[in-house]
Amino acid sequence: MRVTVAEARNLYTAGGLFERNDCYALVSIRGQQRQKTKVVKDAGDHAVWNETFEFAASDSPRELRLEVYDQDLLKDDLIGHTQVPLQSVFQQGSVEEWYHLGRGSKVRGEVRLRMEYVSN
Repeated sequence: MRVTVAEARNLYTAGGLFERNDCYALVSIRGQQRQKTKVVKDAGDHAVWNETFEFAASDSPRELRLEVYDQDLLKDDLIGHTQVPLQSVFQQGSVEEWYHLGRGSKVRGEVRLRMEYVSN
């Protein structure tokens, strides 16, 4: 499976108007296969990565988890996360959509993913 983490928009900024997020995303399948994007410095509420990762999908995993963080000096802050069902990717071959990033009951931004099932 090929996953492109394209961009994020409307991201929550913990520090208010004067704080800018230094964003990166973590992508995982089954909690084991983890990939990390580069950090986008001073991204504010919009980050562009356009990074593509390959994951083994031989046994058709059910979902992908994506977390977006603000990199800080002492401890990185979770902005939000999403869990994406992968059934439509396996059925259609490829999917590109915006997904809500949440934390608790709050929406804290959106992320655009392109996912493609590539058989070996």
